[in-house]
Amino acid sequence: MAFIEFALKALELKDIERTGWLVRKVKKPESVADHSFVLALLCSLYAKEEGLDELKCVRLALAHDLHETVCGDICSREFEHEQEMTNAEKKKAEEKAIREFSKFAPVGKRKVLDSLALEFLEQRSKESVFVKDLDMVEMCLQVLYYQKKGRVNADMGDFFRKTERELKTETGTKLFLKAKKEFLAFPKK
Repeated sequence: MAFIEFALKALELKDIERTGWLVRKVKKPESVADHSFVLALLCSLYAKEEGLDELKCVRLALAHDLHETVCGDICSREFEHEQEMTNAEKKKAEEKAIREFSKFAPVGKRKVLDSLALEFLEQRSKESVFVKDLDMVEMCLQVLYYQKKGRVNADMGDFFRKTERELKTETGTKLFLKAKKEFLAFPKK
């Protein structure tokens, strides 16, 4: 039964729309599952360029937002004072949600899920730092996608400004700069 409970809980990610897009009134916003899929794909393609363990990066990407089935997608903003809670409060809520989510996992799998999610949250390894970079790059690519599809009218430059300040890896920076160039070249209304 634990497998079914776990699978059904994980499937909830398909129904959780990403908060940042809801705030911006994006038409048909992506789900957390949509985001995690593309992040895992990017990790699979670029982890080796950074000299990292590809499988570990993909696993981190797949696990990094599972806890949002418990606490929801807590939105970060360009500046902390614009958020509903501080970064420290957000981290504490997410740590609690990670432990709560892992209770749905089959026994013997819980420790692995906890470990991956906490490693990402706490940025404990080179792989987790890289996945965080690509997490932000994926968000910027999503902005670009929404713009090109005409699904957003708001200025989305803050996503790029925040990401540019926070990137830590060479590959993440390289991919970000390609997305930023395309974003800046896209005609604004």
